[in-house]
Formats: sequence, C-alpha cells, structure tokens
Amino acid sequence: MTQEEACAALGVRKQTLYAYVSRGQIEVRWDPDHISRKLYRASDISMLMKKRDLGRARKNIAASTMAWGEPIINTHISTIVRGRLYYRGKDAIQLAATATLEETAHRFTPTALVGIYMSRQRGGRSGDITYMRFAFSGTLGPLEPGRALDHGIVRTLWMTADELRASRERHRSPLLLQCVEDYLAGHRHPLDLIHVHASVAGEEEA
Repeated sequence: MTQEEACAALGVRKQTLYAYVSRGQIEVRWDPDHISRKLYRASDISMLMKKRDLGRARKNIAASTMAWGEPIINTHISTIVRGRLYYRGKDAIQLAATATLEETAHRFTPTALVGIYMSRQRGGRSGDITYMRFAFSGTLGPLEPGRALDHGIVRTLWMTADELRASRERHRSPLLLQCVEDYLAGHRHPLDLIHVHASVAGEEEA
C-alpha cells in the first residue's frame, strides 16, 4: 500500500504512520516501480485495523495482554530464540545499529545497555498502548556521504543534553530524556544482561 492508502485505511496522519513503522508494527519497503516511493505491508495495516476495531471493553482487556511492552497481535513481528530478542527476524542489538544508520547515515556499534524503560499512552484511538524502550550506548562511525535518510526524516540534528532538556515538549517519547540522563549518570550494563528462558518461546532446553 502507498503512504496515502495506508493513512486512509488507518485513519491516521503521516506522523502516526511513521511511528508505527519505527516501532516495527508496519513493514515498509521501496517501491520497485517508483524509486522515490515506499510501500507499506497491507497485512500489517489490516492487523492494526482489526486491533483498533476490537475496542477496549473490559472483557477484551485480558485478551489484549502485553508481550515485551507491546500489545500482543497475531503477527510475526517479534520472537525469542535462545534467550535473544528478535524483531522482524533481526537481532534487537543489531537492529539498534541498523536503525541508527538509516536515520542518521552514521554506523552505530552498541557496546552496553543503558536501561530498559516503559511508558504508557492513554486514550488513543486504538486504546491505551504501553511501550518498552531499550537504550544502548556505543560508538558512532563517520558520516556516510550520499546515504539517503529513512523516509520522513529531514535531517540529522545533534543536540546537547541542555538543549534536549529545553525542548522536552517536542520529544516523541517521554522516555527520551530519561535515557539521556541515565547515560550521563554512567549507567552501563552488559548486552547479555537480559536472558529469556527457552520455555517462553515454547522451546526445549538443550
């Protein structure tokens, strides 16, 4: 589906559509017939529409329980394999590096976990949504000239901690500043801090 079709189907603005993509709820790829246009996976959009239409009646709340900070939906977005979290088939740590490259044109190599954070958005059109954020610290490589930024990103803007504090109302997530403050406070944890037992994914221990 094109951007316009996806927005019309979900009844949302472009910014909300970008948020769904950034959270991995909608898969997006370049249109092979139009080099400057992206296509949004129709099955992902259909699943979000079904979730929205369920409503938030009390009898549905237990059924819409949480998994890793995201509402459970019938899709193959995330999975756990041998204690590692995968998102759309990609290792979550590797995905942090890939997303940074697509959004800033710099390669990022995670070296430590800063923290794990949760926030809740209430009263949206699809009901309450809980988010879980994994913040990493690491090393940033040089700019890769000529690399196009991901769709919807105008430019890379580097800000100091004080500038971030002064622009709190513009943050897309209320967790962003807390991640920065924890990083500045020296919070660092090994990347293998989180271990998920194989039983969670229905696997047998070797």
